[in-house]
Amino acid sequence: MARAAYEAEDGLGSRSAMVRVSVARAFCVAMYLLAMIRRITMKRFLVLGALLSVVLMATSALAWEFSMTGKFDWDTEYGAQMGRNGFFGPFDQDNSTATASWPAGTDSNLNFWFGRRGIVSGADALRNRQKTYFNPEIRINEAVRLRGVYKIGGEAVINGSSNSINPYTGLGTFADSCYVQSQVPGTDTGMATGEWTQFWASARTPFGTVVVGKRPFIFGNGLMFNGEEVTTTESFFFSVPYGPLTFITGLYVKPAAGRYNSWALPTGSTAASSPFFSGTAGNGAVAGSANTLAGNLALYAYNRPWDASSVYEEYVGAVTYRSGSLETGAIFFLDPTLHFGPEFRRDTVTVRAGTLSEDITDWFGLAYMKYANCRFFLNADVDWWYQMNKFSGPSTGTIGGVAVGTTLAASTRPTYIDSVAYMVETGCMVGPSKLSLLYYHRPGQDRRSNMDGTGVHNALNDSQAYFASANLASTGVTRPYSFLLGWTYGSGVGAIDANGHGYFNDATVVAGRLDYAVGANLNVWGSALYAERANVSGWGMGCLSPRGSSTIFTSDSLTQRTWRSTDTPTNNTNPNIPDPSLGYEFGLGMNWSLLQGYTWNLQSNYWMPGKWFSYACLDRSVNGWNTGFGDFQAGGSAYGTVPSRTIDPVVSVYSNFVFDF
Repeated sequence: MARAAYEAEDGLGSRSAMVRVSVARAFCVAMYLLAMIRRITMKRFLVLGALLSVVLMATSALAWEFSMTGKFDWDTEYGAQMGRNGFFGPFDQDNSTATASWPAGTDSNLNFWFGRRGIVSGADALRNRQKTYFNPEIRINEAVRLRGVYKIGGEAVINGSSNSINPYTGLGTFADSCYVQSQVPGTDTGMATGEWTQFWASARTPFGTVVVGKRPFIFGNGLMFNGEEVTTTESFFFSVPYGPLTFITGLYVKPAAGRYNSWALPTGSTAASSPFFSGTAGNGAVAGSANTLAGNLALYAYNRPWDASSVYEEYVGAVTYRSGSLETGAIFFLDPTLHFGPEFRRDTVTVRAGTLSEDITDWFGLAYMKYANCRFFLNADVDWWYQMNKFSGPSTGTIGGVAVGTTLAASTRPTYIDSVAYMVETGCMVGPSKLSLLYYHRPGQDRRSNMDGTGVHNALNDSQAYFASANLASTGVTRPYSFLLGWTYGSGVGAIDANGHGYFNDATVVAGRLDYAVGANLNVWGSALYAERANVSGWGMGCLSPRGSSTIFTSDSLTQRTWRSTDTPTNNTNPNIPDPSLGYEFGLGMNWSLLQGYTWNLQSNYWMPGKWFSYACLDRSVNGWNTGFGDFQAGGSAYGTVPSRTIDPVVSVYSNFVFDF
């Protein structure tokens, strides 16, 4: 694993040749040529040489070094369903009920769901794309460096809106931007605009190393701080080495707009799912909502970039130990209380008086270890996130039409996140073979009956273990073992990282992989994985749909539903999914270095979806599946699903050419 990116040695590679820029040497060569041209006498030339030596010594401090690495990616991705029994029922069928906004029978061509790639009308999907990364480094001197990442992706937007990220696919102009083949033909037609995705500086002082700027954040084995794949930080870090120990302290000042929702909404959930959510209209003015008091909760200050009450400080402390085959460490983050209150609102005194306040405190971190010798390796992580949300406000009024304090949704009692995730990866090397075994767990959400006090509806508990963050996603941990269920389908709950790639959340995973080095430049491998939903009481039947009502779903895209007491009463009666199985996945692949700087990565994967998806995915063959109830089917159930059915397997082929320089 890579070293922590906050250290002075954090880098983007050192394989390329150094290009030295020396003002003194250039000046020396120029003067020598001038002397030859003008036929200066030897005596004068010796005097000139002495002067040049002085200049050389005086200007040597102006020399700086520029180096750069990079890579060009060209890949092709193919996926297909091995039959006509899709995730959302048999292909080319739609028995939906007509609504005011959507005619009946118009969803019959929403057939093969290819995870974060979206839904296609046929049984397979195919795409070819390219992108390029440049990793420059400017070394001012032996102590000071500037580094960055410059990317050439593409202007075409796939499954997303311009300059934004689609909440489920994670794709957009600035999220995993790439050039899709043949989108912009022509020798003088622009195919892309370059993007600086990272830029940071580091300096070695006599007391320690200072690092600032946006950069990859790598700490531990990637379960939370996965900088090799997605995680970045923009904090001030100061690290001090002491023998095998390194002590780190830091400060992160960032606006509250980047905070995680107090109810830890999974990616893809709608704003209406949160009992204390209110949207914004215009310059921070808060619009009314049926889910809140007349004044509702003011989430943001009017002038967010400069209002100190909208900016919070995150304090960081860490220690690592490295000696021989062993590395271990721990890191802690503390976000003192952040306050949102009526003073943020641009409204009348009466409206402010009816506004709820929220105070949030976060404490999170991880502990890890890595051990490796010539035969055996062991990596382990345990990560935690604790958050407490205190609400206060008017003692009278209604939330969602319910009197304050009578139900959970209308309550101002605290809510909590108490999440602990962990992973263990171990294995051995024997000759040209390497065996890797993985156990991985991320907790799920807790959805209980009668949380709204009605005795009928289901809702999330006020203390949750589920935590979702696009920037703190463990994408790289399971990527070697799963291309479909994790990387492509986001484990079925919209677990998509900030770069648009999927990972496992609310899941327990057991996996293995065997690598065999056929030669110095060729590695072949095989993998197997089984996964289950971490909490069987977290998701309601029919929570996945190709589309649905405008208040819960996004038309023509896959979105999930988390039933809460603030949802439409006819919907949140859906029972929890009883079967946790997410299915089996197998993979075969190779990594072939055909030439120096040219590698071909090829793999094929097979995934058999588990029964959880039969309960979760609405079936378009059910009459009225889009209403949340649907007909009872033979051997099946209501709520628009047919749990007894089997979803056909999914296969994929991924080919990737990498040109490193």
